[in-house]
Amino acid sequence: MLRTIVFPRRARHSRHVVLPIAAALVFNGCSGGAIPAPIHTVVASSCASNFIELTPEHTRSPVQIDLNAGYYQGRLANLPGYSYVVHGQFPDSVLMSWTIYDHDGHIYSGTYDQRVRPDPENVNPFEPGTRVLAANRSYTLFFHAVGTPVPRDVPASNVLELPPVPASGSNRMYITERSYWSQPGVPRIGGPPSKQPPEVSAVSAYNPIQSVACPGGGSGLFPASAFTIPAPVPGHILFFRIPS
Repeated sequence: MLRTIVFPRRARHSRHVVLPIAAALVFNGCSGGAIPAPIHTVVASSCASNFIELTPEHTRSPVQIDLNAGYYQGRLANLPGYSYVVHGQFPDSVLMSWTIYDHDGHIYSGTYDQRVRPDPENVNPFEPGTRVLAANRSYTLFFHAVGTPVPRDVPASNVLELPPVPASGSNRMYITERSYWSQPGVPRIGGPPSKQPPEVSAVSAYNPIQSVACPGGGSGLFPASAFTIPAPVPGHILFFRIPS
């Protein structure tokens, strides 16, 4: 069964996202205790080497299906003791999303542009009535395991849960930022004013103001079961569950 969700943003666009019901993103609340330290004081360990920028000119997989999209994709070892901080800027595009997949390639948690609260003194240009080209457009996300603390100044809507650590087999998880239909002349990943991809950094799961070394990419292969790409629908962005 498919459903269509309309995300209004600009008068000249209506955004239609087609999602299988079974693959709808899970918007988890924040678990664990809050701590008073601002996340912006953290000097964390960058995980940039575990992420790549993709701007596909042809369909590669169910994760990279839209040729008008940009993807910032990472693979990280899913190990106990790690949380992650993301510092980014809202792209100048029609839609932005963040999705975390477990080791089997199943969607575990995620969020999208209008749910993300901006940093103090910044704005979310996806919110109705906000200047689309606003320069102060920074945001912070926090990824953590259930039961581990979350910095107090990170809004609950900006917190995503990490999948459970697998007991055996692949210990990888996959994190993807997507940016769809960027404005002409604007990079598909990143956006004004920095035009840089988001910064994803590792901190201690038990003390999120403490920097730790990024755990690396882990081991295992992304599920590669046979799949059939649904036919494109003009004016729609198509998502579907990766076969398991």
